[in-house]
Amino acid sequence: MEEKKAMAPSGEYSAGASRREGDRSFLLAFTPGSDLLAELASWAKREGIVAASLAGIGTLTAAAFGMWNSGTKSYDSTQFTGMMELAHCTGNLGVDRSSHDTAIHLHASVALPDGTMHGGHLLSATVGATVEMVVEELGTFPLLRDVSPHDGLRALVIREGALGDLGSGTQA
Repeated sequence: MEEKKAMAPSGEYSAGASRREGDRSFLLAFTPGSDLLAELASWAKREGIVAASLAGIGTLTAAAFGMWNSGTKSYDSTQFTGMMELAHCTGNLGVDRSSHDTAIHLHASVALPDGTMHGGHLLSATVGATVEMVVEELGTFPLLRDVSPHDGLRALVIREGALGDLGSGTQA
């Protein structure tokens, strides 16, 4: 099994990745204090991943969840701090159609020490003891995100083509 490390923007190793040769399935382990979404985006860009399915568990020390408000065309957010279990995290990774940056779309649920659960669209997260995430690459066909004309949400665009051709598509 080949071992790979993901380099943090600061130049320190803050996420580890391993994969078997020949496949594009990864297991990432993020270290305490890491900005989960920034580290994941940075790692995906270095690996050249433009489409992937994501699933994870672990612990967080801070998290912000959003619920899309079509009236204001923005997320209503709720923030939590303190140790919490990342009980479930799932979503996908793609490319923003206008900026060509990595676009991460995650929904998550956390358990607080009193046993209450909270969740929604994961807007931000700081890693506690660890976050373990499975990344299953979906090939080199990019998952594109663009602003929906219906409600302003950055929605998945279903289209054929390559990353270099970011022309028109159908919104899902």
